[in-house]
Amino acid sequence: MNQSVNQSVNQSLINRTRIKRECLRVANEAHEQHNDTVSVTRDVDGKQWNWTRARAARTRGKYTRVSDELLDELDAQVRELVRARVRDKTQSGSVVR
Repeated sequence: MNQSVNQSVNQSLINRTRIKRECLRVANEAHEQHNDTVSVTRDVDGKQWNWTRARAARTRGKYTRVSDELLDELDAQVRELVRARVRDKTQSGSVVR
């Protein structure tokens, strides 16, 4: 069973470590921009949301983990991007363009 898990990870088209770092960098930058906003907001249904506890629960104010589901989704999107790009362009010769 462990071997099948390792095979699926080894067949990934993305560098999972670098993608994790980039996801965390983007999420933390976005949070810093929103951190200055009001702690209490209302959604379109009029429900009030207090973000104080959620912000306090974060480790030193930073996101630290990326879900496997997000990494799998990004890998699937990269695969589809490659398929679409190669399939939609007319290929000739020995170089894929």
